[in-house]
Amino acid sequence: VETNGAIDPQMAVSKAAAILRDDLVAIFLAEADDEEVEQDRVPIPEPEPEEDMLIDDLDLGVRSLNCLKREGIETVGDLIAKSEQELMCIPNFGRKSLEEVRERLEKNNLKLRGE
Repeated sequence: VETNGAIDPQMAVSKAAAILRDDLVAIFLAEADDEEVEQDRVPIPEPEPEEDMLIDDLDLGVRSLNCLKREGIETVGDLIAKSEQELMCIPNFGRKSLEEVRERLEKNNLKLRGE
């Protein structure tokens, strides 16, 4: 082993071995953790088909639809994850819009969070 003189060859090999050892230990520990996680893994339930439906398909009025989309609510799943209070905080989304959303959700046997 040749060095530039800043460190002697024995020290360079010793440090390289220590780095390699630490990296290998980290790899083996990560693999062991992955195996434990795999054993403890709980299946994630598939979303209901209605939750994947776009809010466009609810036949909401233009005002309600635009308010929801401006807030990033694109699917029925996004919508039912919101509470009445959260929806009422959306600018230009009032009681009539809320009632309209509730009616459309009820037609699909769905409700807002907390109802």
